[in-house]
Amino acid sequence: LFYDLKFGSKLNLPRQFRKEAVVLPTAREVVDTATDHITPSFRRVSVPRKSATPEATAQAQKLQRFYEALLNYLEKAATQSPFRDGAKHICNYGLSTWKIVYDERKWQDEPVQGRKSDAEYKNALADWKEHNDLVMPFSLQIITPNEIMPDPFHEPAEWVIQVKSMYV
Repeated sequence: LFYDLKFGSKLNLPRQFRKEAVVLPTAREVVDTATDHITPSFRRVSVPRKSATPEATAQAQKLQRFYEALLNYLEKAATQSPFRDGAKHICNYGLSTWKIVYDERKWQDEPVQGRKSDAEYKNALADWKEHNDLVMPFSLQIITPNEIMPDPFHEPAEWVIQVKSMYV
């Protein structure tokens, strides 16, 4: 309400001044400045190793690199940074809910040879493999807190249910 500057009707201004009223964007500026300060620009990922063996250390390092790559991919694949949106939700609502969604449509279907020659099919297959090797079928969504119902049995909540009204 205040962030979107839609509270002019709540100011109770006299009738002769209502058309001249100016709502200053102070609330929006405060939220945007706070969001800029807490948005994770340089994320650190730490994966604890299972034991003190060299194999466990190597496995933890591989997982760390994978998680760093996954976070970078989720940010680059989105049109707007989901991490900034999450930080803005923390500033606006005091709560940020993140949802990782599996989307199989990001992967292309394997080509079928059909009437293609062997060379055309091999080229199409190589292109398909190259595309699918570079794509992760996940996206990160930031859910508005008024769309969630938290776990009533645990404090803090271990899970939430997303509730959304839709016209069918």
